[in-house]
Amino acid sequence: MANWIGNDAVRKSRAVKGAETEPITVSISDAQNLLSVGRSTVFKLLKSGELSSFRCGRRRLIVLNSIREYVESRARCCD
Repeated sequence: MANWIGNDAVRKSRAVKGAETEPITVSISDAQNLLSVGRSTVFKLLKSGELSSFRCGRRRLIVLNSIREYVESRARCCD
């Protein structure tokens, strides 16, 4: 799989600055940037179950692998 998650949104979301590992989760805002969609679209994808998330305190974090799976499934159906 190509490493398409390499933009600033993901780099800024790292919990440990300068860490060499890729984050496991991203914020709603980061998901918007990664998918190039609006906030309401991200929430629709969450509500439909196409993206996985959980709450950590008051924040909602989206599982990065669910974003990858969503993009791959969309790419397969549109080929």
